[in-house]
Amino acid sequence: MKNKNTKRGARFYVTIVVGVIIILATLLTLIEYIINQKVPHPEYLVLIFMVVGFLAGYFVHNLLHEMGHMLFAKMSGAKIYGVSFLGMVINGKESKKRFYFDIKSGVAGWTSFIPKKPNGAPKSLVLSLLGGLLGSLISIVGVFVGLYFARQYQNSILVYILTTALCSNFYLILLNFFTHMPGTDGNLLAVKHGVHSNEFYDSLVKLEYQSHFLNEVSLKEVQNLMCKDILPQNFFTVYDVQKSLQMGNLVGAEKLCDDAINGRKSTDNGLIDLLIEDLFIAIVQENDQKIQILYKKLEGSLLEQDSLSSLRTAIFYRMYNGERDWALSLKKTYEKTLDECPLKGLQKTEREIFQNYFKNQAKIS
Repeated sequence: MKNKNTKRGARFYVTIVVGVIIILATLLTLIEYIINQKVPHPEYLVLIFMVVGFLAGYFVHNLLHEMGHMLFAKMSGAKIYGVSFLGMVINGKESKKRFYFDIKSGVAGWTSFIPKKPNGAPKSLVLSLLGGLLGSLISIVGVFVGLYFARQYQNSILVYILTTALCSNFYLILLNFFTHMPGTDGNLLAVKHGVHSNEFYDSLVKLEYQSHFLNEVSLKEVQNLMCKDILPQNFFTVYDVQKSLQMGNLVGAEKLCDDAINGRKSTDNGLIDLLIEDLFIAIVQENDQKIQILYKKLEGSLLEQDSLSSLRTAIFYRMYNGERDWALSLKKTYEKTLDECPLKGLQKTEREIFQNYFKNQAKIS
């Protein structure tokens, strides 16, 4: 496992180096143009145009990339819940906040969608990923064509802007599609020896369960996964753990959680979700040593977030430490988040998990 992670790290650094080479080569082309054309603009203006070009390239790439995700997901029969690019978040009618700015979404955009039918999860996931790739390619081709005509008509300002825009486009597509970083589209699309990455299967299972939730079906009511034949043998996710918790099977949940964590090859989102549930189980079992180890891994940014499982675990943790007021405050946030959740099946699942184990904690009125 260490060797695999080392190789993954090496591939990441190779990608960074290649990206830097592409940017330098493109910028050298710009410098050559400036020298040969004897452009009369002062250096500070050239720098401003280059900064504008880089930001414009990022914006166009991010916009077309996320539009590709959204349109192809919609074509597959999925319901679109929201899309974000360059910090702008646009949500569907279900959300109370239809439009707002989120700095955390500025670095990388996202598209939120759920298949209307559970068996549509594989199609929606693959088509959405391909749509994002197509959007990125359209962005690069569009900027390149614009640069060609700018040079033909000797429009120096556009040459500055479009050259640096091309740089940012190349680099973004390189980082997103040609690395093995967890969570990137390239990692989700990659197939090695006929097998996808853990992140792909996690996303696939998540989409199918969310589709069940959308149809008001809770975890324990899901008999069989539609995508079960596609999944690797003994591939467990956080939903298997939560299903056992909902059914009151704490021992089974702990075993599933351990098996699922041991099967992960990297610190991806699927692993983080499992660690949160593992901490929840340890708190219910009053396993002090395990609680301390897991909390150190998750402390800071992963507890007390907007996700229901994170909030639930945080409530139990604060109760376990005797921090009643803190727990009460978190419980109000949890209940509000639960009430606003559009997935009725998830509401039922979370309520039953909470009720199954909260009765063993000090009661909060």
